[in-house]
Amino acid sequence: MCISVSVSQSRYVVLLIAASLIWGVLPACSGSDPVSETPAHTDPSDPPSDRYDMAASYAASKAGDALLVWERGELVVEDYTAGFEADERHMLASGTKTFTGALALAAAEDGLLSLDEPVAASIPSWAEDREKSEVTLRQLLQLTSGVETGIGGAPSFDEGIQAPLVHSPGDDLRYGPVAFQVFGAVLETKLDGESPEDYLNRRILEPIGAEAPTWSRSGGDVNLGAGARMTARDWLRFGRMILGDGALNYKTPS
Repeated sequence: MCISVSVSQSRYVVLLIAASLIWGVLPACSGSDPVSETPAHTDPSDPPSDRYDMAASYAASKAGDALLVWERGELVVEDYTAGFEADERHMLASGTKTFTGALALAAAEDGLLSLDEPVAASIPSWAEDREKSEVTLRQLLQLTSGVETGIGGAPSFDEGIQAPLVHSPGDDLRYGPVAFQVFGAVLETKLDGESPEDYLNRRILEPIGAEAPTWSRSGGDVNLGAGARMTARDWLRFGRMILGDGALNYKTPS
C-alpha cells in the first residue's frame, strides 16, 4: 500500500520529519540524559534477542510506555508497560510536528501550495508588515521565520498569526509551537472548508490504515506542534511510510 507524498522536491522536510520522529520519543521518557546512559554493548552482531531485551530494559528505565521494533518487514518486538495496552493512544508531544511536515509535502503535491510562497499570500495581515511579508512557508517549517515563539502551550491559529517577528526571516532558528499554528492557519485557507486534521486523515493516515489521532486544541484549533495522541501501532505505520518515502510496504534491507 502506498500514498503519494513527494519528497524529492523538499529533502529538508524529510530531515524535519526524521528529527521529529526522534524528538517525539524523548519527551515521553523521564530520567537523566539518555545519551550518557546509552548501553555500552550495542554490537549489531549480538543475538537479536539480546538486543531486543536491551532495548526493552532501556525503555523501561526511562519510563517509556510502549516499545515496538520493526525489522526487515516484521514486527519483532511489541512491549507495553506502565499499564498501557496496544489500543491506547499515547501523547506524541513534539513528534506531532512530523505530521505538519508531511501535510506540507502532501499539500504541495496536490497543488494547494508552494513551499516557497510567502505566508502573506494567504494571511493578508502579514502583507502589511515589511518583514512578515517576506516569510515563506519553508521558513515557517524550518523554524527560521523569526516569529516569536516559546516552549509551552500552543496558541490558536488566529493568535499565532498575531505573533510578532523577533528577528529577520532566515537569521536564526527559534523552536516552539507558534510557527506550526501559523502554518495551520495558512493550510486552512487552502482546503476549501476541510480542516487540517481532516486533510491529514484523508490524505495520509487513512491510506496507510492508521486511525485518526485525538488532539489537544487551542481556541478550537488543533495543536500542530505537540497535540496529537495515537496508538503505538499507528505511529509505527506512519514511521514506516516515512522510511519508505511514502510506501508503507517498504522493507529494511537485509
